[in-house]
Parts: sequence; structure tokens; C-alpha cells
Amino acid sequence: MPIPLVQRFHLHELRWDHSAALALAVFGNAFVLLLLAVPRGDFDPYIPPLVEESVVIPDEIEKVPVTQQIAVPDLPVPPPLPTPAEVTPVVEQVPVVEFSAVPIPISEPIATGPSIPEGLPLQTQGAVQAGPTGSASYLLNPDPPYPSLAKRRGWEGTVMLRVLVGADGRPREVRVLRSSGHSILDTSAQDQVLNRWRFQPATRDGIAIDGWVEFPVEFRIQRF
Repeated sequence: MPIPLVQRFHLHELRWDHSAALALAVFGNAFVLLLLAVPRGDFDPYIPPLVEESVVIPDEIEKVPVTQQIAVPDLPVPPPLPTPAEVTPVVEQVPVVEFSAVPIPISEPIATGPSIPEGLPLQTQGAVQAGPTGSASYLLNPDPPYPSLAKRRGWEGTVMLRVLVGADGRPREVRVLRSSGHSILDTSAQDQVLNRWRFQPATRDGIAIDGWVEFPVEFRIQRF
């Protein structure tokens, strides 16, 4: 029975593969023998050169200060402040000013116009005025203020004043005839009389004229 063409083709391929494998094996063996026949030299492995590094060692190592912790003692707790005692306010006793103003009549009142020395007869327009006369009199007036400095220091005294009262009853001039011993008391009396007081003016023949009046003002602290 004849072999089909297809089968013969496969047998041919098998024979070709076997020849190629044999040839490759022979060639490989020959190459190995060639390598073995070539003398081998001594090959040293590559070692990198050593690099010397210089290390600088300081002569003295800087000392780092060590922070020492200091124990702080506990501060003593201050004792509580005592409760302040209640202070009773002291009421200052206001002194009571006692004074008396006694009008002292003068023999002759002074007329309006230039001042005339005392003791000379009163003259107006060159004619002598005759007839009954009336002196200036004191009215009810407010007390002079007691200076605070005088009260604190306990100053007292009586000042004698001489006041020129105008025809309208207003004081025109206030003089100190006798001091109380303290100028602050004298000034208080003068200012009060000049600015706040009023008088009954002197008269001549029923006509109001200027006249002088004298009276004391007493400063005294009333003690309880």
C-alpha cells in the first residue's frame, strides 16, 4: 500500500529536525572545547582606592551650661485684712455768734458834703443850722459771719466800729475804733456792716441827714 503524500512530508520534516539538532550539538561542544583550550590569565578584582578623611578633634569641647532648676518656696498667704470698724461721723458744733450793737449817739451829726473835723459847729452853705436834732440809730441786721479759721483756732473778741450813716440809711464808711485783737474778725465785721446793714438816719428839723454812729460787735464761740 503506498504512503500518502502527507505522511511522507511529515517524515521528511522529522528527519530534518533531527539533523539540525545534531549539528547544533556538535557546534556547541566544539565551542566549549575552544574556550577550554584558550589559556586564562589571572584577573584581580577591582578594589576602589581608600580615601583618607581628616577628622579635626577640637582641643576643648565647649561646655553647654546646664540650667539648674531652683525650687521657689511657696509665698506665705497674707492674713485677711481686718474689717474696718464703723466710724461714727463727728458732727462739728457750729459756734453761735453773740454780738451786741449799742448805738452811741453823738452830739452833732455831720452834714452832707466835705468832712468837718469833730468839735466844730455844723455849717451848711455858710449858715448855722439851729433846732432839735436826732442821732442815727441801729436797726435789726444780720450777724456777721464767723470766719472758719477763727472758729478752728478759737479766736474771740469785740471790735468797736464807727459808721457814717447816709441820709438814706445806708452806711457810707466803716472805721475800726478798737480792734478785737484779730484782724480777720475786724474785717468780717466791717464788710458785713458796710454791705448788709441798714440804719435809721440822723435828722435835723425832721430832715434826714448824714450822721455817725458807734457800736461794738462781739465775736464769741458758744460752747455747749
